Amino acid sequence: GFTSIEALAPGTSVEGLTARTDLGPEAYSAYVQSWLDAGATVVGGCCEIGPDHIRHMNKLITQSGNTPVKLSQLA
Repeated sequence: GFTSIEALAPGTSVEGLTARTDLGPEAYSAYVQSWLDAGATVVGGCCEIGPDHIRHMNKLITQSGNTPVKLSQLA
């Protein structure tokens, strides 16, 4: 979810990185769909992928006839 994927200098954090502005929930869901079409069975999010993204992803998975699994169900 950041504009650069270069390694961070020692002692720095992601706070110095710039978030992408072209990766909103709908755009991210399009990536998720392409991963599912390619055979992915586990999808999720990471940096800069927030609750709105996950809601859209959950809706996409449900509409495709699959059942989303919550992390709490895996424990």
